[in-house]
Amino acid sequence: MRKASILFRFFAFVVDILVLFFFISLLFAAIVTGYLLSSGSILIPQISLLTFIFACGSLFTFIFYFTYLTMNGGATVGKRFFQLRVLRQDGSGLNAGRAFMRAMIYPLSLTLWFVNVLSALLLDGRMIHDIVVGSWVVRVEL
Repeated sequence: MRKASILFRFFAFVVDILVLFFFISLLFAAIVTGYLLSSGSILIPQISLLTFIFACGSLFTFIFYFTYLTMNGGATVGKRFFQLRVLRQDGSGLNAGRAFMRAMIYPLSLTLWFVNVLSALLLDGRMIHDIVVGSWVVRVEL
């Protein structure tokens, strides 16, 4: 096991975003189709409700995806493709609480991408969400 490079992590994240886009698109289609089948049309005031439902569903999908797939030494689809795993610093897998916390902090660390890249370069490849929960991303040879 060795720490994962920033480049591999970036490409894994791109794959994850594509996977999430697919699932969130299905979610959007299901919400709109269900609403159209029940009411027959969409009026302007109802668009805000649909947007709220879609935003909550998207957030849940994002949090669930990054929490469930990184628990117990697991990896997201993108990380699996690039042979990366998320582990605690002692080499054990993340428990559900740490994986959830990491997923909740992830959007903040994406917002502060410049700080994130600097921390990854200066702090042994660890980004903000890794530092907070005591994890790191490693490359494993399968």
